[in-house]
Amino acid sequence: MILFLVLILLCCLFRIKWSDDCYFDDFLDRKQTDAIKGVFILFVFMRHILQYIKKSGFEFVSFDDKFFGLVDAVAGQLIVVMFLFYSGYGVMESIRNKGKPYISSIPKHRILPTLINFDVAVLFFIAVAAFFGKILTVKQVALSMLCWESVGNSNWYIFDIILCYFITFVTFRFAKTDKRSIALGGGLVVISIIVLALASKPTCWYNTLLAYFAGMTFSVYKEKVVTVWKEKYWIIWFVSGSIFVGIHALTYSIMPGSPIWIAVYNVDAVVFALFVVQTTMKLKVSNAILIWFGVNLFPLYIYQRLPMIVFYEMDEGMFVRNNVPVYVLISFVISCVIAYLYRFWRYPFASLVFFKKKERNKI
Repeated sequence: MILFLVLILLCCLFRIKWSDDCYFDDFLDRKQTDAIKGVFILFVFMRHILQYIKKSGFEFVSFDDKFFGLVDAVAGQLIVVMFLFYSGYGVMESIRNKGKPYISSIPKHRILPTLINFDVAVLFFIAVAAFFGKILTVKQVALSMLCWESVGNSNWYIFDIILCYFITFVTFRFAKTDKRSIALGGGLVVISIIVLALASKPTCWYNTLLAYFAGMTFSVYKEKVVTVWKEKYWIIWFVSGSIFVGIHALTYSIMPGSPIWIAVYNVDAVVFALFVVQTTMKLKVSNAILIWFGVNLFPLYIYQRLPMIVFYEMDEGMFVRNNVPVYVLISFVISCVIAYLYRFWRYPFASLVFFKKKERNKI
């Protein structure tokens, strides 16, 4: 199992760049952020496949297997933080560059395509469930289409990102300034966290939500923050890193799911995101492999459970229990193939079509 961690490390080290006496000005450019997301989608794959391996009854007795499980436990929900942070940052940058037309287009060009592409994936999971004789209720299927329930697929992150898009649309339609919109949006996120907790949703649904609006806030104050970072880079880097380690350690000493734990974990997520962003000013983890994973984040995230489920359900986990390395390799390869073929049934993000039409009209 530790071999998968080694492969992730090798991917990160491939063509890695370090700057001694200056900073990378493109640390928030699309290729760099895609590469960082590529790193974390590999950890998401690790998290998901570990669930089926444990379910199969496989015993983690060797050092490498235990270490694999330890890394997953320590990483926790931080593996999705950069997805939310970069999404918030990207949306805010688009709002600042394109203004009200972009805000008005969010329901049609962000929310709707995300939901449609998610629902198409849900149909695949329903088909797999039916093939293996799983009985699904009409209510379960209906709620799964709204990301509220699952039919074997991952759903909470898509619910969260759609929720964040919706909150962004509402707040920027009614608030007069970017700062007020973000403040209002942050307040609505806190309310959403409380509602999701009261709805008895697992903590993963709401313990990193603030990272999205942290990304939006960073977009607004980026110039000022980066200037301060450059003036006292190493001092701030060590302090923020120490704060992150301290807060993350604190999350293990508080009752999971308690109000204090939820607040601390969200702060932990924001500090982690800022620490990663500051690190990328000096360290560039960017290569074609990681960029590909980042670009194909959606299909890799949504569809990776399909092969995991199929090979698990074939003999109720016996194949998984007896052939863990093969199971991991096959599931990973098939997930990549699905991600590559995804463009053939992908519902196009209307925002891209919309802006291309605008450009053509200008010509």
